[in-house]
Amino acid sequence: MTLRPLASLVVLSLAGSLLASAQPPTDDEPEFASADELLDALETADADLSFLTAEISYTKTSQFLGDRQVRLGDMQFVRQLLESVPTRRTFGVRFEKFFIGNIAEDEVKIYIFDGHWFVEKLPGQKLIIKREVVRPGEMADPLRIGEGPFPIPIGQKKADILERFEAELLVHDDGLTLDPNEEHAAEDMKAARNLVMFTRGSYQLRLTPHDAWIDTIDLKEIRLWYTRSEDGRLLPRMARTVDFDGDISVIQLINVKINDKDSIDPTLMSTDVPEGWNAQIREWDGP
Repeated sequence: MTLRPLASLVVLSLAGSLLASAQPPTDDEPEFASADELLDALETADADLSFLTAEISYTKTSQFLGDRQVRLGDMQFVRQLLESVPTRRTFGVRFEKFFIGNIAEDEVKIYIFDGHWFVEKLPGQKLIIKREVVRPGEMADPLRIGEGPFPIPIGQKKADILERFEAELLVHDDGLTLDPNEEHAAEDMKAARNLVMFTRGSYQLRLTPHDAWIDTIDLKEIRLWYTRSEDGRLLPRMARTVDFDGDISVIQLINVKINDKDSIDPTLMSTDVPEGWNAQIREWDGP
């Protein structure tokens, strides 16, 4: 099961500010010597994580159309520890600004994944589309790569990731810089510089799907960046994906807040049909 509306998440000209609490690793004494060590740390990074909110920038560059689309908004992640049932993890994102070229529009789109239903809300059309993306009675993890809309493997088993991906630990600017011997548009050069600045002090993890999982993952590569907070927590910073059509996407998280319940907007996470809205409900039709 692959959720493409957000899984194909590129080069963003808005750099944003680095997390004020980030403590960048030093080149002399890197904290992690390998991808294995970083994945070990990420496996338990959500031990006491209940809420995560952030401003979000989502940019997609289409190789076929040759255009760049940017959406800006905010996201929420809620992790509920429930008795006698598996932990429930819910993801929601609300985009409010849309840019294509020099054109800017106010366009609200909301996406929610509660582990069972993938929901798209279009307030301008008073339309909600609900898709049952797993079998009735089953749940999926909205953070698991290939299942959820946002690939940030926090709290994921290292063995599960390595079963599906080849993992590499890279310097923060690997894959972001442009070849100085080639000609590039000024806009592309600015965007590349901004991404290098945005990820400075971060750990980069590159995941390449094994051959047996390519059809399931549907992505050529995934690059993930993490930074340390003041209290030592590994926080997601950026995700960059490339699909087999050559489309490149980048999601950037800005002003990340952890376990700040007051920053959660319950209405964003609701999958109910608002009064007066039209609804399209697509129940599970898989095997």
